[in-house]
Amino acid sequence: MSRFFSLLFGLSTALACSSTSQPSTSGVLVPGTIQVASGQSFDLIPGGTARVAGSQLRIHFASVTQDSRCPSDVQCVWAGDAVIHLALSSADGATQADLHTGIDPRIVTFGGYRIRAVSLKPVPRLDETRPGEGLRRQSGNPGRLGPK
Repeated sequence: MSRFFSLLFGLSTALACSSTSQPSTSGVLVPGTIQVASGQSFDLIPGGTARVAGSQLRIHFASVTQDSRCPSDVQCVWAGDAVIHLALSSADGATQADLHTGIDPRIVTFGGYRIRAVSLKPVPRLDETRPGEGLRRQSGNPGRLGPK
């Protein structure tokens, strides 16, 4: 099962800005390049790239490499963490970075900008199998996870 993720970023510099996301004609976000303003939050989906207005900074949302966040329909002792893999480029060069949602590092500094992962959606649910985890709810014993 393929999972659609949306990531909200915060971008900090001394500049004032605004931002947008790019829906298709059907209203669904599609991968592509959007232009964003410095100092504001913006949404990206996997495969999407944000170009910061007035600069050569590009932020590419490559993938979610790990997701151990607590399902929204369960009470957990720990909220968990997801790891977001980014490809960053500017006039100064290129690098890759992993940002976390639950632990540090949540912020990366590159090209004179501070880039922060604000949130990752959707939040997992217990009744969904996450790719690569092989866990599912066992019938007859609600709330207990077992091997697939």
